[in-house]
Amino acid sequence: MAGLTRRVVALLLFVAVAGQAEDEKKGRKLETRRLKMEARAGMMSAPSAKDELSNFLARETQRLIERSRTLSGSPYEQDRVLEALDDLLDARDDLVAAGQPNRDGKKTGDPQRSTAKSLERAYFRIQQGEYFAKLSGDARAGEYVVRARRLYQMARAAYDVGGFHRATKLGSAGAELVNVLENLAQAVVRRPEPPVLE
Repeated sequence: MAGLTRRVVALLLFVAVAGQAEDEKKGRKLETRRLKMEARAGMMSAPSAKDELSNFLARETQRLIERSRTLSGSPYEQDRVLEALDDLLDARDDLVAAGQPNRDGKKTGDPQRSTAKSLERAYFRIQQGEYFAKLSGDARAGEYVVRARRLYQMARAAYDVGGFHRATKLGSAGAELVNVLENLAQAVVRRPEPPVLE
């Protein structure tokens, strides 16, 4: 019986040590990812004082970087905040690309049709913004929804005058802002629950 007890204790000790090593490994991976995000954010050009949307994106990037530094919760929560930061940086990239000429040499298909499909996807994604804003509990969530809608309106205006590249990038930027909210919501929702129909 004593031999069995020693083996059980040894097994439990092994499991505890293995679990701790796995947590440390996850922590290192998350820290490496956070540092890469910070470097990517630092490489982006500084926004001009007159561009309110770029200033918002820059402020929010800094805020999410700070939030990622101070998280002491689960690796899942840290991962979701870093994913939100990644989506925010993608929105900034899309906004920059919207202001530049299309350098994609591919001329396949009907650009009007593909842009219309892209904007349709962005529209439905942006419609989900209020839901994720409510779940996230983030103090600035409402600003994300307003800006995502504004980006969609700008995308639609660009589409109407034939600016298909600009329209696609602006729509994508709006959808990325909703992705930020979804990830922030996932960071705070501990257990997935189906929504209650009101």
